[in-house]
Amino acid sequence: MINDEIAIKAGVYKIKAIPIADALIASSAHFVGAKVVTDDEHFEKLDVSVVRFRR
Repeated sequence: MINDEIAIKAGVYKIKAIPIADALIASSAHFVGAKVVTDDEHFEKLDVSVVRFRR
């Protein structure tokens, strides 16, 4: 569920040229303390834990 806190944090990430879907993912991860598993480098610019993978 996207609440006001998550939406506002996603807006802050969006300003950093992060696509809105990724901004919402990162913001949600930030608030629940989860890691983002991705191969997108732009998540590393944010204040979330990232686990990188490649296919």
